Amino acid sequence: MRRLQLLLPGPVSLHPEVELSQSLPMINHRGPEFRELMKEVTTKLQKLFGAPNVALLTASGTGAVEAMVANFVKPKEKMLIVQTGVFSDRMAKIAKTLGVDVTLVEPPEGEGMTPEDLDSKLKETKASVLGIVANETSTGVVHKNLLELAKVAHENDAIILVDAVSYLGGHEMDMEVMDLDAVASASQKALMAPPGLSFVAYRG
Repeated sequence: MRRLQLLLPGPVSLHPEVELSQSLPMINHRGPEFRELMKEVTTKLQKLFGAPNVALLTASGTGAVEAMVANFVKPKEKMLIVQTGVFSDRMAKIAKTLGVDVTLVEPPEGEGMTPEDLDSKLKETKASVLGIVANETSTGVVHKNLLELAKVAHENDAIILVDAVSYLGGHEMDMEVMDLDAVASASQKALMAPPGLSFVAYRG
């Protein structure tokens, strides 16, 4: 069999042990083996996110972002989204489809949002939700200042929702330390697992 080397942000090539694990016999999804597997996976994801709660979804990363927005933002609520590329545009499209009042703020090309500019924009828009893509694969913009941005959001009585689909596993993530309210991610990028699973982690 010809082996392809995927040079993509995701899906990525799998480790041979991961590939082989997919050939194991089927188990009962309502039996004790699955319960133990689910418990193990959830516990490891909680450590990876640094969050007490993680929901697993049979969906793409986009599905996780949609689930996050749908469950944390009300229709007509004001949401400020940092526009850094294709995936922040996708978050905005999802939010608008759900009836959210979206405002886009666009930092200089190739740069992320600064705490000072965010503070000004939140005060101007009175948005109660901040949406941000941690690692924008379409433009290469990485927000390494999530802790500072979360602090500014909370000082302005806003929650922060993070798309970390291509960030989780490649950059340090601790939601408790970084004070992030909800984070969406998926299996097929830095976690180097097959596509089809995604996650929404949330606090409290």
